[in-house]
Amino acid sequence: MQSRDGLVTVIAVEFLADAAPVYNFEVAGEHVYEITELGILVHNADGFDCQRYLELLRKRTTNTLTLAAERKEYLDLVKQLKNEDWGSYLRGLIGGPPDDMIRAHAHHILFKSGLGLNQQKLVVEGMEILLKYDIDPVYGLNNLVWAPNISGQHGIDALTRVVTRLRNADNSGGGFDAIKNALEELGQTAANIKRY
Repeated sequence: MQSRDGLVTVIAVEFLADAAPVYNFEVAGEHVYEITELGILVHNADGFDCQRYLELLRKRTTNTLTLAAERKEYLDLVKQLKNEDWGSYLRGLIGGPPDDMIRAHAHHILFKSGLGLNQQKLVVEGMEILLKYDIDPVYGLNNLVWAPNISGQHGIDALTRVVTRLRNADNSGGGFDAIKNALEELGQTAANIKRY
């Protein structure tokens, strides 16, 4: 998990028998706040359901998104992704981009949606791999990096490289560490493209 001071490891989870009061609240600004004495960072993601988004995206890519209610639900989720301030979100997790990075933006290593059917099919495959290892492909820090917003960064060739690398890591038998390492390498590549 991410804290303001860096990554922290969860070594135990304790389930309490007694109910505890919980409260809904809205966080102004970055929508990132700290919990526990460790300062674990949590994001107010407005209840984005990544599993449901993937299910609807999969239906879209197989031409089975036929119910009007499901089409509306899919479009609402896409709108939610487009309206998110990813720069503020990533800045709240790890700080701002490198000073020398031109046109820096918060970049999803595995794209969050994809332009056109071919990209969307690759996004579905990649999301399935990440979710298999409990990595949130939309809000998970493992899938986010500061990168220059330049031509080619969001094209089909870049996405194909990402999904191929994730597929190979998944098939390697290396588990979570192989996927995490693949994302780190892919993130470094994206961050270092034309940092002029």
